[in-house]
Amino acid sequence: MRRALFLPLVLGLMGLAFVALNVAAGALLPALRLDATADRLYTITQPTRTTIKALAEPVTIDFYYARGAGALIPQARAHAARVRELLATYAALSNGRIRIVEHDPAPFSPAEDAALAAGLRGIAPQETGADAPLYLGAVLRNAVDEQVVLPFLDPADEARLEFQLTRALDQLSGPRRATIAVITSLPWLFGDGGTGTGIARPIAAAATELEQTARVVVLSEDFDELPTDTGLILIAQPWELSPWQQWLVDQHVLRDGRAVILADPAASTAADGGGGIITIGANLGPLPAAWGFEIAPDVVLDGGNPLEVEAEIDGRVMPVPQPLFFQVPPAGLSQSDPLVAGLTRGLNFGTAGEIVPVPGARMQMSVLAATSAQSSRMSAARALASPSPQEVAAGWEPEGRPLVVAAGFTGPLRSAFPQGAPPPPVRSGARLEAFGPLPPPPPPVQTRDEPARIVVVADTDFLSDTLYRAGATEAADNAAFLAGVVDQLGAGSGLSALRARTATSRPLVLLEGIERRAQTRLLEERERLGVRIEQATQRVAALEARGAAAPDGTLSPGEARELADFRAELVEARGRLRAIQQGVEADTGRVKTAVVVVTSVLVPLLILLTGFLAARRGRRRQQLRGIT
Repeated sequence: MRRALFLPLVLGLMGLAFVALNVAAGALLPALRLDATADRLYTITQPTRTTIKALAEPVTIDFYYARGAGALIPQARAHAARVRELLATYAALSNGRIRIVEHDPAPFSPAEDAALAAGLRGIAPQETGADAPLYLGAVLRNAVDEQVVLPFLDPADEARLEFQLTRALDQLSGPRRATIAVITSLPWLFGDGGTGTGIARPIAAAATELEQTARVVVLSEDFDELPTDTGLILIAQPWELSPWQQWLVDQHVLRDGRAVILADPAASTAADGGGGIITIGANLGPLPAAWGFEIAPDVVLDGGNPLEVEAEIDGRVMPVPQPLFFQVPPAGLSQSDPLVAGLTRGLNFGTAGEIVPVPGARMQMSVLAATSAQSSRMSAARALASPSPQEVAAGWEPEGRPLVVAAGFTGPLRSAFPQGAPPPPVRSGARLEAFGPLPPPPPPVQTRDEPARIVVVADTDFLSDTLYRAGATEAADNAAFLAGVVDQLGAGSGLSALRARTATSRPLVLLEGIERRAQTRLLEERERLGVRIEQATQRVAALEARGAAAPDGTLSPGEARELADFRAELVEARGRLRAIQQGVEADTGRVKTAVVVVTSVLVPLLILLTGFLAARRGRRRQQLRGIT
């Protein structure tokens, strides 16, 4: 064979082999994927495989994607491709039980009519810049025409796409979820505000996520019985429960063995206008002691992982660490408890309390989330007065040990009412007409030998959108944590690991550490110089006023020298503060420059050097073979 034809022939055969290999792989291995991402976001997880395998009847997934509008929006186009690939994988894993049908709901088409009738939400052209509404959603139907609608699959929420689809499959194929009875005084959490209508109107994003997990009933402040199908009780900063209400909760937990308690010694969201009970006090009566815990009255501060707030320093507004609001990073979460082990972005807390185990309790405490060792305490009253970061830094006294802000309690239970049930209320008036006489309660239970599970969080502000969300972007897994707890304790579907499956934030830890340390130095210096600056400012103002009031409008030589000295002192103090700030910027700039040099120059040079050395070594081997 001629040498001139050899290379083209080899390349052609390699191309044909490559095409044939891809065709064969597509036909024989449709569900096989290679996921090279660090977080394995494109790998189908075991909960999804279990859900698909458990399908008892065929499911049809109608995928609606407006191609015309999506073609003008790169994010939507890429996300639609991701949805299409994931649905194909679901179908391949289902052995024919899942059928995918894709529709293009162009304007005024039958597909658009079907999408609107199913409840899909189109994004208006003025919001996307496209010529037509953008539809990107799905409708799942089983053999008896039950359906679950995903109105819009947001491209910004791609990391939770698998959870959304798997949860829809689980809801479609699984049994009806049990009711979650919510006892809360917080209108910013559920807009129902405890009207007892049985209709939950979630306001906070975490409450919306919770409602998607199960049927939620918000109880009124005068409730005298629990819904008959209650499967889990969620108590979030309640009003002062009556003895009868406490007994109802006590008996339900003794029988059911599950509860979630959110109790805050200083609910800053409620104090700032959100509404609700601000301090928990003794509103739960004897229940916490019977369950093995108490909430300390002081507020916890964490100087090791503080969140930043806007504060004025030396006339400039800048982000400053505020230990009253802090993050518990993944390293501070339990790595053995599935309730928090999969939370990759950590949890944010605000003016939280400490959970203290009660000595001699039958239930054992396991830590879910704890502060760093650089923690301190502050009275709830002072914390609710919104002290500035400078004021917090001035009185900083770290305890040198972590403080527990979220915990689980497991073990046998005793009733909080060893003397029996308190007198029941008597219905009258409109309540008697609406509901009839109060039915007799079941026989009381005094002990539970089977292990119960109660989750306690000494904070309610962690559910406030402003603490962990910026628009549609979540900086922490607060909502996923609550919904995962309810999912595992209430619904038991095992999807909590999927719920927390989010793209891991990869901050520049070195830069953040430099900035945090520098801001701390800045606050300390500001506090140290604050008295001098204030005294000098007052003295300058007094001398200037004296000079202006003098008959000739001038100061005496001594006063003029004093004024000049105080002005010089002000300039020196402010200059020292500016020098620290400039030092922050200089340190940050040096690290950024180093990062750019390493990634843009040194790494490519290293690759080129490696290739050059490999090529040189190969040529030397060829030369040695020629010599021998």
